[in-house]
Amino acid sequence: MKRLIIATLSTLALSMLLAPAAQAETTPNELVNLANTGYLKDQGIPSHDALAHAIRFGQVNAEDLVEAGVADDRLSPEILDDASYLSQVESRLRNLIAD
Repeated sequence: MKRLIIATLSTLALSMLLAPAAQAETTPNELVNLANTGYLKDQGIPSHDALAHAIRFGQVNAEDLVEAGVADDRLSPEILDDASYLSQVESRLRNLIAD
């Protein structure tokens, strides 16, 4: 839990610094942390415990998160075709619900 808090705070600080130039530079870890902290709520992604619940019950998956990142201009649309990126997001989502 302590690691998650530190990672979240680090991600918030970085996202605030990099937001204008964030196109395609948001890492899978940053994307999951942004979702977890509520930055993708406007795109329909729940945060905190609701996000973990949605992941566990198949209501949110890696593709949903990447689509939300694209809609929020944090990722380029081409990233949806990047199997490696999607796989990394999926891995981070599994880690999120394992904590």
